Amino acid sequence: MFILIILIVQAIQFTIKVDQVACMCPDIPQEDICNESKFCKWLDGSCQKLNCTDATDQDWCDRILPNSYKCAWNQGKCDAFTTCSNYIVSQPQECFEKWFCIDGGLTASGLYTCAEQNQQDVDEEQEIICINETNEEGCLGIQKDGNYCFWDSEAQNCTTKSIQNCDDASNTTVEYCKNTSCEWNDSTKECIDLSCDLFKNEGECNLYFNFDLSEVTRCLWNSTTCIDFEITDLPSEQCLNMTLNTYVWNSIQSRCVECAQCQILKLILILILIYI
Repeated sequence: MFILIILIVQAIQFTIKVDQVACMCPDIPQEDICNESKFCKWLDGSCQKLNCTDATDQDWCDRILPNSYKCAWNQGKCDAFTTCSNYIVSQPQECFEKWFCIDGGLTASGLYTCAEQNQQDVDEEQEIICINETNEEGCLGIQKDGNYCFWDSEAQNCTTKSIQNCDDASNTTVEYCKNTSCEWNDSTKECIDLSCDLFKNEGECNLYFNFDLSEVTRCLWNSTTCIDFEITDLPSEQCLNMTLNTYVWNSIQSRCVECAQCQILKLILILILIYI
């Protein structure tokens, strides 16, 4: 009967397909990996979720902690986010790091107050309408319908383009191409899909998103080149961070396993044991 259970579990491992989900802190059994995760802490013999107050610097508070923590840096410490108007910052772009707040304007003290997005209505006269632009310099931006403005040099007018992939962005600008998780090819003057081999140094070789940010591809530096890799081949110290916290090291199987898969297998095994 024990052999039957093992065979069933092994079969499930190869047949179940689930969407990737972020690992929960209790999924991480090792103290060192728990502490390296930047979103968990080891306490009383187990891996537990961080509190906002555990972040000791602004970079950690505003950028590293996952959005589900709803933390924000304020007056020298990290705490739970309250409301945009509670934050006074030195640079207006800092407002965007506090739960999608926007710049609310300069104060008498020389600092900037933050504001809720819905508190500043967009002036209809400032709305971007591509066909209304009469020169190349003004033919910039994205309309409310999501179409991108680009200058047609032959027709000498500003028109729109629906951009659904990197190739569609070839007639836009280099900056827009790169901002949409694509790479600009200087030789062919085309916007192309990213791939691991395009990264030429170890610092860049980690991961990249596809055009609409729905998929992520992981890369690994192999002495001199950047290559695709199998997640299950990652060592324990890289398993969590190199997979955007969606895989965790399984010490029994000695490999990276998907957190969602791990939970389903546990549940199925319990049901099998109960049935038996």
